[in-house]
Amino acid sequence: WFRGQHEIAFGGSWRRTKDDERQEFPGSGADNLHAADFATSRRIQAWLYRPFFASSVGVNQSLYVGDTIRNGRLTAQLSLRYDRSYASMLESTQAAIPGFPALLPSITAPEVDKMIDLSLFSPRAGITYALDDSGRTQVRASYGLFGSQLGTGTVQSFSAASQAVLIYSAIDRN
Repeated sequence: WFRGQHEIAFGGSWRRTKDDERQEFPGSGADNLHAADFATSRRIQAWLYRPFFASSVGVNQSLYVGDTIRNGRLTAQLSLRYDRSYASMLESTQAAIPGFPALLPSITAPEVDKMIDLSLFSPRAGITYALDDSGRTQVRASYGLFGSQLGTGTVQSFSAASQAVLIYSAIDRN
């Protein structure tokens, strides 16, 4: 929108992102590791992994309004931006360990709406001055505050839908 020495600009954005993360282990989900000194100590470990699944959703929104003011060789820009980001966990079910379901049974993590909810007002200001009448040589200065968008994976570490492993230590007596 333009009127006289002012040019008003405004707009916004909205984005929703869903993230499903899955990690599965072959066979029974069991793995064994020998200690570094296995030849002398005979120490081993059995690692039992539960399959992992987590589902989350993130929403990023923004609105802005700004004014560009021109007066001779001087141009000034003033604007304000509002950003909001939030992320939620969706209900996520972790399957039991395939070969050992009694050790780490299946669990379901409940849905948690807006686990993280961030808002930020950020001002922007700029000034440009043309040193000559043609405007080919200019001096500029600007200031801005910027917020980052929140990713969906951020909330997965706060959910009950977490990765799980059981570790058993033993001595190989054979």
